[in-house]
Amino acid sequence: MFRIDIRDTIKQFQQKIDRVQNQAQPKVVELALNWTATDVQIDLTAEMLEVFDRPTPFTLNSLFTQPALPGRLESHVYFKDFAPKGTAAGVYLAPEIEGGGRDLKRFEQALRGRGLLPSGMYAMPGAKAEIDAYGNMSRGQIVKILSALGAQRTGGYTSARNGRGRGVRRNEEYFVPKPGRGLAPGVYQRLSGHRVAPVLIFTRAPAYRARFDFTGVGQRSALAWMPRNYQRAWDYAATKGLLR
Repeated sequence: MFRIDIRDTIKQFQQKIDRVQNQAQPKVVELALNWTATDVQIDLTAEMLEVFDRPTPFTLNSLFTQPALPGRLESHVYFKDFAPKGTAAGVYLAPEIEGGGRDLKRFEQALRGRGLLPSGMYAMPGAKAEIDAYGNMSRGQIVKILSALGAQRTGGYTSARNGRGRGVRRNEEYFVPKPGRGLAPGVYQRLSGHRVAPVLIFTRAPAYRARFDFTGVGQRSALAWMPRNYQRAWDYAATKGLLR
């Protein structure tokens, strides 16, 4: 009678499995973290479409992921901190995330630098403001205003057509009224005759309510995606021959 005892064989096999898993674990976690960061970025972008009215492509493309690496098993989703023109999204979206006031926009800084925008006040679009497809004031009109008021260089805005004294038609003459003229503080456009119309109205600091739950949405997304991506990473490692 022969007896086969497989307990030692099973033990050796389990030891091999443990060794393979320990060797593959960092790579699996790295993959799962990076896939999850991508999913979180997609979910945050979708949230922007829900909470913002006509967000610009620049806003929707303002997130990026810092991937996990073999020696640093953590991934992050950040706002890009650089904007070739204007203000970085992480700066102008901060009031939408945290609530409260906002920083001055670049053209407001230019007006402030020329002494045209009083301290503690901000510029809001007026009746004659040109609004683009995303609900924002036209950059072209801002350039013309800064050029007409001599604040173009201060604001960092440049245009080949709209240098000071050129490219500003008569019906696009802009001015800031002096106190006592009977006009609310702001930037006005001269129309035909003696008529004028507000293009920018100077107001006290606007207060924003938090409506983009960046942290909450990001955390819920990560918790939802990580378990699925972890299992997916193990499956991927198996098909790619990493579990040997």
